[in-house]
Amino acid sequence: MSWRNRGGRQRADGPMTLHIGTPKSGTTYLQARLRAVRDRLARQGVLYPGANYLPQGGLNQQPAVYAVAGPEVSWATPEVKANGVRYLDKLKAELRAHGGRVLLSAEAMASFHEPAIGDLLEALERPVDQVRIVITARDLGRLLTSVWQQNIKNGATHGQDAYLASVARLRGAGASQFWTAYSLPDLVDRWAGIVGVQNVCLITAPASPAPGDDLWARFGRGCDLEALDGADGGGPARMHSNISLTASQVELLRQMNMILDTERVEPRERQRLRGRLLQAWMSHGAGPARRLGLAEEWLPRLKEWSDQDAQALAERQAAGMRLVGDLDDLTPAPRLVDDGPIEPTLAETAGDLLTVLRSQGTPSAG
Repeated sequence: MSWRNRGGRQRADGPMTLHIGTPKSGTTYLQARLRAVRDRLARQGVLYPGANYLPQGGLNQQPAVYAVAGPEVSWATPEVKANGVRYLDKLKAELRAHGGRVLLSAEAMASFHEPAIGDLLEALERPVDQVRIVITARDLGRLLTSVWQQNIKNGATHGQDAYLASVARLRGAGASQFWTAYSLPDLVDRWAGIVGVQNVCLITAPASPAPGDDLWARFGRGCDLEALDGADGGGPARMHSNISLTASQVELLRQMNMILDTERVEPRERQRLRGRLLQAWMSHGAGPARRLGLAEEWLPRLKEWSDQDAQALAERQAAGMRLVGDLDDLTPAPRLVDDGPIEPTLAETAGDLLTVLRSQGTPSAG
């Protein structure tokens, strides 16, 4: 018996949109804005669930989605999945009580394979003809610099060149956690294989946002949500885990990680120390700032990959996939090379350290 009719428990309670924000493609930004306009959505009959029981005021529904995550979501530990079951039960109760249109957002779904996709739709009690998939994506140039930065925030010590080399080795080498989430044609295919390609929408993050055509506006169009027109909910909250760092800040954090490794500092203390740095930079800004860039030799490789993906996505668009934005948005910008790789100057480093010292306040006399 296929998952589509196992147990006969699925109910057609109204259309459901699943937002699969590929990691580091602006997903947290979109989720924060959705949380901020939750009441406005509700007034138009759209439920963005979890306000009263999911973490961070229901920023997203990922904690509940973890309940059905397969082994491909390696960070979904048994404890995370057990908590996910409790969250999912509450989510299902809220969906049943609402009985209408629903929007869910969770970037972990970018890593789901077909069995987990089927389990999720069955758990949410939605038949496939009620489900729409919205995928948000960003060009590999901005994406890879952002993912590498996030790895450093989480304790990694590898330099940018070593990181990009590891990504290159994994491309086309079979299943890998990275390309499972970031190979857009494969991601479209996995979900289209369940809900049909005509029910998949790809939204590209604009390379040069314009009024009325930024990521938020495109997201509203892709989800067919009039409730998002001009809505900002007061703007999203900032989170220190997702702030964008300068070249100098990333290198300082990387060097600190190396020292923490050498001194074998226990994990909780490492996290606390990194958090203090990030909080200081979030609250007090940066010293002389340069954005993260790429070494020039990497741009042709990334462009080759994006061209391959764009060609494959154009074929899926011709087969019925909806596109909001432009496939050219997936081409890495030459600006990233102009910004250059990580080579912080003494002035940049001193400025960032001064910011941290100032954040500690003035010590009392005596």
